[in-house]
Amino acid sequence: MKGLYQQNIKIDEDEPPYENSPAIKIRERAVERLKKMAEDLSKKIKEVIRERQKSFMSIEDRFFGIYKGQLYYLIKEVKPDDEILNENQLMPILMELIFGEGKVELVKHTDGREYYCAEKALWKGFISENA
Repeated sequence: MKGLYQQNIKIDEDEPPYENSPAIKIRERAVERLKKMAEDLSKKIKEVIRERQKSFMSIEDRFFGIYKGQLYYLIKEVKPDDEILNENQLMPILMELIFGEGKVELVKHTDGREYYCAEKALWKGFISENA
């Protein structure tokens, strides 16, 4: 094992990366899959905002948020059957794909329920996209 490891150590910093790694292709497919789920979730969230306003709320003057319980069921609708991550694991990943990394917060409202929130300007832009 030690000999195999030593043969595969990259010593030269200028040596190009190994492009044929299966891990690269697996990661690319995973990213595309998550992007597709985020796109489908975006459509579902927009439907909810139009039809069921109580799942969407203004929070702390600077946020809009969607009720975590509602988001769970929307993700369940768009998640492929063979997806290994569960709805709770997908929530922050998909919401950050929609609104941007570091732009989403899980906030507990005064009603005791948790909401996935982003700045109001981000939500307004999101809602107006392809409206």
